[in-house]
Amino acid sequence: MDNNLHFAYIASLLIETYYIKLRELSYQNQEDSPEYEEIINILKKAIQGENEIYNELTIVEINNAINYYNQNKPKNVTEVRMRGQLRQTLRKSHNTEFNINLGNIITSKIIIDVLKRTLFKILKLKELNAPEEDIEALLLYNDIYKYNYLTGNEYIEKLALEYKFDILSLPNIKFDDIESKFETQFIKNSTNIAFEYIKDSIYELVNFKSNDKYLSIYINLFEVSRVEVMLPYLTKDSLVRLSNYLNHLHPNENNDALNKIKRLVAKRKEELH
Repeated sequence: MDNNLHFAYIASLLIETYYIKLRELSYQNQEDSPEYEEIINILKKAIQGENEIYNELTIVEINNAINYYNQNKPKNVTEVRMRGQLRQTLRKSHNTEFNINLGNIITSKIIIDVLKRTLFKILKLKELNAPEEDIEALLLYNDIYKYNYLTGNEYIEKLALEYKFDILSLPNIKFDDIESKFETQFIKNSTNIAFEYIKDSIYELVNFKSNDKYLSIYINLFEVSRVEVMLPYLTKDSLVRLSNYLNHLHPNENNDALNKIKRLVAKRKEELH
């Protein structure tokens, strides 16, 4: 590994070390502790330094590293972050700041909506008198996944740090506001994006296998939430395409989440009739 790439790796390693500590504090219900806040403040500064290091990499160094990760799966969380940072840096070199910001904000809006919807479903279980151990296990998985998703791009990571990774405190971003700010008509052209996003979620549901019942329940809640968030952006024609796609799936076992999605799609088709 070249020296510059080695420095980039060290910068990402440092950040992932702090995120491991944040996760530990979350598991211990210590997100209100001074230690948690201190690490948040350290991360804000460390990430600025990390960005500076990656921005100094040459295109050749970035492409070589990305090619390596295309051929070799990341071996740890640091390499996962490094791969993401490299791709993000490469995007900056090929796109305008306008396109980068627009894409990041749209992605962030969707992620926040999905995480909030998933968390609301878990908290709703309390009202249904679900066993406390079940709720605690699902909230634990929610904490695991929130740190993964809320660090996916520069915009959402900065936002998450500002709100201390408190999902319910994160602002609700509206597509109308995005369109107004960037003077673009995104919603009208988002049907195919929404369709592919939903297909990806369905694929995850059909193919996910785990002996951990709580992980299985969480993934079902999360993936159904993804579908629910994007379903309103489908047209009549795309809903028919999605319905046909669902009807041709043959999961190995009865899939409650998949059946729920079929009902959601059927209901949405009736609403647009």
